[in-house]
Amino acid sequence: MFDVPAPTRSQAITDAVVGGAVGALGCLAVWALSETRWWYPSDWTLRGYLWAVVALGVVLALRRASPGVAALLAFGPYAYLIPDFEPTLVHHLPVALGAYAVVRTGALRWYVALGAAILATLLLFTYAMSFMPDPSELAQLLAVTCFAVALGQTMCRLEVTRAQLEQRNAELVALQGAEAERAVTAERNRISRDLHDIVAHHVTAIVVRAQAALHVSRSRPEKAPEALEWIVSEGKDSLAAMRSMVSVLRADQEATEDLGTSLERVAQRLRSGGLAIRLEVPQPSPEATPAVRQAALRIAQEALTNVALHSGAREASVEVTQPDGALRLTITDPGPRLPGERREGNGLRHMQERADGVRARLSCGPHGPGWRVLAEFPAKFPERRAP
Repeated sequence: MFDVPAPTRSQAITDAVVGGAVGALGCLAVWALSETRWWYPSDWTLRGYLWAVVALGVVLALRRASPGVAALLAFGPYAYLIPDFEPTLVHHLPVALGAYAVVRTGALRWYVALGAAILATLLLFTYAMSFMPDPSELAQLLAVTCFAVALGQTMCRLEVTRAQLEQRNAELVALQGAEAERAVTAERNRISRDLHDIVAHHVTAIVVRAQAALHVSRSRPEKAPEALEWIVSEGKDSLAAMRSMVSVLRADQEATEDLGTSLERVAQRLRSGGLAIRLEVPQPSPEATPAVRQAALRIAQEALTNVALHSGAREASVEVTQPDGALRLTITDPGPRLPGERREGNGLRHMQERADGVRARLSCGPHGPGWRVLAEFPAKFPERRAP
């Protein structure tokens, strides 16, 4: 049997109202017709029609709330205990409707309901008539019974299918909501990484330059304005970078540059702060997808920022090579690492996330007295399709 959803309270009330109305109007119609000059039924025949319309109203009222009770009344007391009359399609309607209701709601298997309805039809026809039944009339009533059962089975399947589709649709909506939340979280993490990498890089350069300006102002006061002008310029660049990140609809500048140009711009910013950077990039610049170029640039930027913050080195090297068509990025500094400094926090985690995003291998760790960051990108990285 199928798992058909139970009727709602409003549906049960509607069925009860409809069943009561059909029973009342049917009795009124039978009485009105019996009072006309065109129909002169006997008392037994009139009572049979009244039984039929009352039974039809009861089955209609219970067809969804209690289909088993409706079928039992139609197949039992109604079929066997009604007075003697010549049965017609009107008298057979309660039996057919009971069979439809019990199959439509899945209360009985269709073949069980069909057998019970056929038996009730045969007994109704032969018991009520005092003469030999007409085979053609009997065949018509049996055909109506079979049609009612088939219709009930079809409607039951349709109802079950509709319920399953609604459930799957609800699951898809929930899955879509979870996927949208995941996408929002991923986008937030991406913006967080970009803000950290860009702003930390600019602020680090400003801090380094400010320290240099403080030292110069003590020994050579005439050089202080030059250092302050650089700090102002770098502060404006930092604000511009932040606005660039907040305005996510604007394309990143690095997406249209080759890797060598972007790395040179990052290196120049830190060189002006007093950190000597040796940049080795093949010419022409290595070919890479925008995602790989962006990841390589941010990893190099974060690694150089860490050198300026956490190392006593005054120089660093950035080397880009292409072994076997792959892209390898190496950032090293000779050290020494500052006492008490630990290279932990969002920077290393963000570098690892960027490497994971383009299926690259990243290793960070001590390299002699200094530090080395090594990122190896695959030779072929498929572009991600837009959702």
